[in-house]
Amino acid sequence: MIGEIGLKNTEFLPDIVPVLIDVLDDDTPAVVRQAILCGIRLFRSTLEKIAIQVICFFLNSEQLLVQLISVGTILMMDVIVIMQVLVLCCV
Repeated sequence: MIGEIGLKNTEFLPDIVPVLIDVLDDDTPAVVRQAILCGIRLFRSTLEKIAIQVICFFLNSEQLLVQLISVGTILMMDVIVIMQVLVLCCV
């Protein structure tokens, strides 16, 4: 539920992220796993929103737009792989 609030209302992220970080110290593995997954979703959503803003800013140059999409996709995939590894390490 906290993740859904963060996805829909990004202005609450400064309040939500510290809570997720605190939950990482919980003794229950399922709680920690959910906090990590929620953090991944929030990070991915925020990164996508930033990427869209950058793309819209540079929309005038088709070549630059293609390069931005390529680099953004590579970055996103790398971050997702890293976060998935972190989730598996905490299980």
